[in-house]
Amino acid sequence: GPNKDLLQLWEGAKERNKQMALDTVDNERGLDMVLIGDSLVEHWLGTDLGRHSTKWNENLELYNQLFRNSSLLNGLALGIGGDTT
Repeated sequence: GPNKDLLQLWEGAKERNKQMALDTVDNERGLDMVLIGDSLVEHWLGTDLGRHSTKWNENLELYNQLFRNSSLLNGLALGIGGDTT
């Protein structure tokens, strides 16, 4: 049913976040900040419940510019839509 589908999407997004965090730990540069939260944070990644959405492409471009490809700040967004903070 719908709750099972939502749980599977949430689990997939959680696993993606876990892998991104592990990949970042392996990066010698380290992190300056981590954003943790709900859909507002996840939309920085251009996704909603782990699924890419063109609706959030501008967010992803800005996120990459400000936090991933920046010489000033290295950040990571670990949000999942539907979470409450």
